[in-house]
Amino acid sequence: MLKKIRKAAVAVSFLCMLCAVPAQAATLDHAEVYGFEQLDEETKFRILTALEQVPQEVLNLQKAKGGSIVFKNQVMDENGNAVSGLYWLSGPDANDIWVKVGETDPYSSTYHSEGRTLAHELGHFIHGIWKPSMTDEDINTLNERYQYWSQHTDSCQDADETFATLYSGYVCGDRMTESEQRLFERAEQYMIDLYKRLPVVNGKVVYGPSAA
Repeated sequence: MLKKIRKAAVAVSFLCMLCAVPAQAATLDHAEVYGFEQLDEETKFRILTALEQVPQEVLNLQKAKGGSIVFKNQVMDENGNAVSGLYWLSGPDANDIWVKVGETDPYSSTYHSEGRTLAHELGHFIHGIWKPSMTDEDINTLNERYQYWSQHTDSCQDADETFATLYSGYVCGDRMTESEQRLFERAEQYMIDLYKRLPVVNGKVVYGPSAA
């Protein structure tokens, strides 16, 4: 039996500050979302504030691939360890994102950890879609940043985690190098362009095997 593969979000201790809001900032209005309405207004605000830094097309693509976003009081990894978030790569919950609520990020006065965790898991989703189409320059940039950040934080244990960790920092306005900034700008633009190319069947966006 195939084992379900999941990515766990890890705590990221980067300084967070506000950055410019993209033209089509994401909301949860059209996403497949569970558990959000039960959250208190302050928690909702913090999550939505983080999402303002993400293009709407990213969430639209996740929904088109059958994914949902679930906010839970407790999230456990495959080994039974409590984690802040999971991204499901395969299995019946493929493309789902689970985010633990109610855990404050002591390193940020602007963003709650739920927002940063959601951005981290969206980073896994983006990287998974973009990876087959990354240029040599993109791959080299990510590998170079992995080699650097793996010496400074346990969050960057491989290239996949490095992308997700740095993307959460990009969303939250952390200080970044020019090469990191350009990497995520290209990744987001790829997602935007990809979503615009998807066919619409009976009023529903369809993501087929050849979409990417």
